[in-house]
Amino acid sequence: MRILVAPASTRFSPEAGSEDGWVYDIVAGVAAMGPNCRFTCIAEQAAGPAPEGVRVIAIGKRRTQEIGGLLLPLRVARAAKVGGLLDKVDVVHHALPFAIGRSFSLLALRARKLGLPLVIGPLQSPLQWVGPDEVGRELVSGGPRPVQKVATAVAQATWPAAKTALSQLSARTLCQADRVVVISEHARALVESAGVAPHKTELIPPPTRVPPRPPGTRSSRPGPLRLVTAGYLIERKGVCDIVAAVAALATAGEELLLEVAGDGPAAPALRNQARDLGVGGAISFRGWLSRPELAGLLKDAHAYVSMSRAESWGQAVADALASGLVVISADNEGARSMAALGAPLRLVPSGDPRRLADELRRLCHTPRNILGRDGDAGALWATEHLTRAVIAGRWAELYGNVLDQAKQLKQSGHMPAGVTHGRAIPREGM
Repeated sequence: MRILVAPASTRFSPEAGSEDGWVYDIVAGVAAMGPNCRFTCIAEQAAGPAPEGVRVIAIGKRRTQEIGGLLLPLRVARAAKVGGLLDKVDVVHHALPFAIGRSFSLLALRARKLGLPLVIGPLQSPLQWVGPDEVGRELVSGGPRPVQKVATAVAQATWPAAKTALSQLSARTLCQADRVVVISEHARALVESAGVAPHKTELIPPPTRVPPRPPGTRSSRPGPLRLVTAGYLIERKGVCDIVAAVAALATAGEELLLEVAGDGPAAPALRNQARDLGVGGAISFRGWLSRPELAGLLKDAHAYVSMSRAESWGQAVADALASGLVVISADNEGARSMAALGAPLRLVPSGDPRRLADELRRLCHTPRNILGRDGDAGALWATEHLTRAVIAGRWAELYGNVLDQAKQLKQSGHMPAGVTHGRAIPREGM
């Protein structure tokens, strides 16, 4: 089976993070299952050796996020046409971008006209809260370059007029797919409200990038409760709530330590907050860490804390569960989605450091062997639901099903017919 994944990611690499990492792991995982699946992946950038059975075509990095995103369908379609790729594949998979209202693909529409099976996803629901330090997706201190500022301003001025048209085109693309993969029930409801038939949707969560820790292997050593939070230090992540909760408990005499891994625009304010609260000894800012360094930090911790105000999934939370940590999270969309799938999360209200402090206080007084047992439950859940092998197996089965369905239709004399309509995707959270 020959599969064209286009676009595959902004950066197709084993070191890619977030959504780019999802696509890489799905493709690499399916390709590793045997010689039956061969991939061609169109990505903006590529780094590192491609997995066996995977060919990568890099079309070049976009100069700006907004305008580059609008031009991406044209660039991907052109790359496929130049290479004659649609004549050489059995299934077309439109993987990125993941935003439900921006899933329009010229290549996908062309594939349907040729009778090729079409898969779209994994799709996530839009963020319902975005901080000012994420404008234009610029997540580093210093702000965007002048050309990016101009592009952002132009995109913000023209987006209201273009949004409805793009949403309708995206809905049309979704409705023509043989399968639309979503990562949550909320995302499923959104795509079905756009006109996708329920039997064409399938929920497959993203894979974790951390090998689940075997049960009973975490140290139950006594001492202070050791906490970790990691990621971009931006306003949406709500790390200020974690600092406030830890400071309140440390001031009250509780024994706990917080390690903050990562950096970003909010870092200076967070360090000032910890200093002003007089609990610098209980909170350590570690900056960006390599994967081995972060793994070591998680190994020595008892619990992971996330107070992000909005997440469509929450990769750091999933990886912390796989690492065998007790996980406390704000009840954002991503955490609720994981909990609905059975993840043993401890949810607290978003933006409520007092309730977080109450939960952390309980952990401070919980025997360490009990914390280890609770962490084992999270690692077991991740093993059963989120490992790359498990997720890749589900994707391989999906590819096979849509190809078999297309063959049956062809043998019966009924070529797959593309749906030419679709309702505009709801504007919730966009």
